Amino acid sequence: EVENVHSEYDTYVLVIGESVRKDYHGVYGYPIENTPFMSSTKGVIVDGLTSGGTNTVASLRLMFTHSKTPDWQPRYEASFVDLANSADIETIWISNQGFFGTFDTPITAIAEKSKIKRFIKKEAYNSKNTDDLVLLSPFKTFLEKKTKKTRLIILHLYGSHPYICDRLHGFTPNYTVDNQYYRDIACYVTSIHKTDHFLQQVKEALDQYANNFDKRYSMIYFSDHGLAHRELDGRMTINNNFAVKQHYDIPLIKISSDDTERVVIKRQK
Repeated sequence: EVENVHSEYDTYVLVIGESVRKDYHGVYGYPIENTPFMSSTKGVIVDGLTSGGTNTVASLRLMFTHSKTPDWQPRYEASFVDLANSADIETIWISNQGFFGTFDTPITAIAEKSKIKRFIKKEAYNSKNTDDLVLLSPFKTFLEKKTKKTRLIILHLYGSHPYICDRLHGFTPNYTVDNQYYRDIACYVTSIHKTDHFLQQVKEALDQYANNFDKRYSMIYFSDHGLAHRELDGRMTINNNFAVKQHYDIPLIKISSDDTERVVIKRQK
């Protein structure tokens, strides 16, 4: 039961990345600067977040519910959306993941608890190759709606999900390689740059919202899990066919309207 609510911000935004391991981010030391926004923005950059699993369902069902320990089983009846609803926060879930499918339904069960749901895909996650940028339009629409309630808006990306080169949709800059053996790696680096661009667009929309309506906001970005390298069909690929440590090493960044400095925290979470 929620006894008291003291919301510091008017709107909270959670951006859920997909299949993004931390070490391929410029902001975390990757030698190619593919995160110009994350690498320069004011806010809190946490270096040390461990995911709950190596795929979307395994990870998010634990990260989004008050899981049972010590066996680490999810409690779908006790999710973070339930908590927000109990605090009388208006919950809005906008997703470029699938609505119905073997690898979609468990997370949809959590998303369905939101008061407003918008799924770009009505079937499985791979039923359409939809650009994440289409989420920006409904996101801005909800931002512009006047409300006296505190809001929580969740944006669930398709991000860097394999096959990664299909996720770019012509996005530039598209990093290239001389040796096609590493083509998928180049696409992966580019896909993270595209997610960085998406986050910048979200931040700019929130800044406009804050200025137009005199409101305060806070946004968090993290990924559900990372990926692993694997040689396949004569090419170096990156997917989640088997687990490595980097599967669990994911980014975590918080940006708020009242940030005055950039803070980097190295801490295991």
